[in-house]
Amino acid sequence: MKRARSTNKNPKCDPPDVKRMVIVDDHPLFRKGLEQLINSHDGFAVCGEAENGPAAMGIIRRIVPDLVIVDLSLPGPNGIELIKNIRAEFPKLPLLVLSMHDESRYAHFALERKAM
Repeated sequence: MKRARSTNKNPKCDPPDVKRMVIVDDHPLFRKGLEQLINSHDGFAVCGEAENGPAAMGIIRRIVPDLVIVDLSLPGPNGIELIKNIRAEFPKLPLLVLSMHDESRYAHFALERKAM
């Protein structure tokens, strides 16, 4: 099966040497701002974006990016669950975690909440 180069028709995703990224964040304005920042640099391109974990997994499977940028506080399954799912299926895929939270405290809280 041939992998898609992008889900958002970004022509910067076409060259084989570009580093293709997926942004996962539930705030559209933040995603677009980060996308513009990344796309403004040669050699990098945002080739997909998602607002939640299930959508992100679909995009990641379709394009197999070089990097996924993940927000920890996603609706539904949170970013920690998404990271676990990505690691299970793509163990070597680099991840960059963005969060306004203290990651260790948030991760502990998120795992406790799931256990309830």
